[in-house]
Amino acid sequence: MTIFLASCMAPTGAAGWSNPLVTFLPLLLLIIIIGVIILVAVKTNKEDNVDVSSDQRNKVVNITLTGGLIGLFGASPQNSLNNRITKENANGWRVVQVIPADSGNVFLTIFRLLLLVITLFLYTTANGYYIIMERTQVDKQNHENNP
Repeated sequence: MTIFLASCMAPTGAAGWSNPLVTFLPLLLLIIIIGVIILVAVKTNKEDNVDVSSDQRNKVVNITLTGGLIGLFGASPQNSLNNRITKENANGWRVVQVIPADSGNVFLTIFRLLLLVITLFLYTTANGYYIIMERTQVDKQNHENNP
């Protein structure tokens, strides 16, 4: 790790002075690239594709949220809920209840804190919501008898 950081630093001038921006520019670019990779991974991982049988009447959808600076500036809990509910409504489901997904797990809290520090406060997972959905089933026999 020391060799990598030393290679990222620009050589100092004759008097031993260098421009701090040039010195840390490669490290700053590395941090930005890691942030973009994490953001892309989070956006592609948000979909919960749960197989639903045709006769299923209820299901629970888990909405995950993003924490850290990416979650603070780039993600909105309201938009996450609106997008998912709109998608499920288009598939014939309606919302029955929205429950906050609070976790009292100490290990999960420690993991989230470590993840936040490792990613330089850019990203961590956050508690989301459980959405209970319901779909009304049309009784085929009743529909056939009453045209």
